[in-house]
Amino acid sequence: MKPINVLVGFAPGGMVDVSGRLLAGKAEKYLGQSFVFSNNGGGGGSVAIAITTTKPPDGYSLAGCASTGLARIPHLRTVPYKFDDLVPIMQYAEPHTGIVVKSSSGWKTFKEFVEYAKKNPG
Repeated sequence: MKPINVLVGFAPGGMVDVSGRLLAGKAEKYLGQSFVFSNNGGGGGSVAIAITTTKPPDGYSLAGCASTGLARIPHLRTVPYKFDDLVPIMQYAEPHTGIVVKSSSGWKTFKEFVEYAKKNPG
């Protein structure tokens, strides 16, 4: 049996990479199958997705840890794949993003930040 190749569209050591490797470690024990990771960063994850779509659909190549870029990037520029070229098989995380400021800034809410920005253009 050959290993399952997981293409990660982000840099090694980042949260997407680390969480995927942790998950694969658990899956290896459950499936009795090894996983090999390669990081193909760039394009908001679209580089790894594009590489994955060129591989045979034999279950040995996965676009691991695809992010919201999978849905967003094709609306911003041309990519060499279509949504129909891919099949999601599992969701294991949901990113939460936010806006932060230095604690000494004086803004404690987003509303305060917006009000300041309106009063102080530029």
